[in-house]
Amino acid sequence: MKNKYLIVCLFLMPIWLACQKDEVEDTTPPVARVELPTNNTMYYRGNTLMFTGYFTDDVELKECTFYLSQGLKAARGWDEVWEPDAQTFPLSGLEDELIEQYLFELMIPNEIKSGDYVLKVLTVDKALNYSTTEIPIQIK
Repeated sequence: MKNKYLIVCLFLMPIWLACQKDEVEDTTPPVARVELPTNNTMYYRGNTLMFTGYFTDDVELKECTFYLSQGLKAARGWDEVWEPDAQTFPLSGLEDELIEQYLFELMIPNEIKSGDYVLKVLTVDKALNYSTTEIPIQIK
């Protein structure tokens, strides 16, 4: 009797395994389309650094993180280079957007060096694929 069950199980096992849905691994990085700021946008100390962008992924978005760093040209002035902490926003679905989102602080501090900076946007999906977009900006 046990042998009958064993034979039936051995016969049905390959059929059951073949019918299971194959999981497709997500290897495609998400895409960020930045509309604001545009390359080399001029900002003045005391203004607001605004961002507008659209994000897409083939499976599921997770988040985007913003970084600001000094550009290749030396910053000018006696004050410190503006190095705000990274800022992360959650994303979801296949498409998401951030519209007129201020970044880092409400206003660009007055006591920073003016010069070239680079805004980096790191976009990550649920499978931890990522893409990076860099936008050069100027602060006076």
